[in-house]
Amino acid sequence: MNPIVTTKQNFDDLLFTKDHPGRRPTDTYYVNEELVLRTHTSAHQSEALASKESDGYILSADVYRRDEIDPTHYPVFHQMEGIRLFSKKDLTNLKLPQHVMEELSKEGDNPVQSVHDIGDVDLVSRHLRIELEGLMKHLFHQDLQIRWIKAYFPFTSPSWEMEIYYNNEWLEVLGCGVIEQEILKNAGVDKVGWAFGIGLERIAMV
Repeated sequence: MNPIVTTKQNFDDLLFTKDHPGRRPTDTYYVNEELVLRTHTSAHQSEALASKESDGYILSADVYRRDEIDPTHYPVFHQMEGIRLFSKKDLTNLKLPQHVMEELSKEGDNPVQSVHDIGDVDLVSRHLRIELEGLMKHLFHQDLQIRWIKAYFPFTSPSWEMEIYYNNEWLEVLGCGVIEQEILKNAGVDKVGWAFGIGLERIAMV
């Protein structure tokens, strides 16, 4: 996929507000007023969803941000994005082991979307976190220490970041959450789903 995308793909389709810091020229490489170098693989999310070719996909690509260079940041890096969609029937049949989750709430700093049933969100959220914990433990080792931090992203709610314990400190490796239903509706998808994005350079460090 072309790394040059429209501001609509990179921001508007993902519900970034007009004053979001990510839109600033200090954060994003602009080609012109309407085109940017993608800052995340999510710039292709709506296109993939609208294709309706699958209930899930993984996309890996180079992304570009005006980051200062330090041990965990670089202006060009690779990201992997994943999405999984569920119909109401899928959720009815979904059997998951119990998993530690904080109480989901319609209030506060990590809200359940008002259009969602809190029971459905619990299932989708547990599926998301079980899958991602399994992935990290498969990549590294079964005793890997993992913790979840509440987060905010324009395109998911509730949202979390995953941190793993590495070199005697916690390292953030991915962000994830329940996809905003408005994004799915705009893509013509009548399902609920989760999404995650992993900075592959962070994984490579470990």
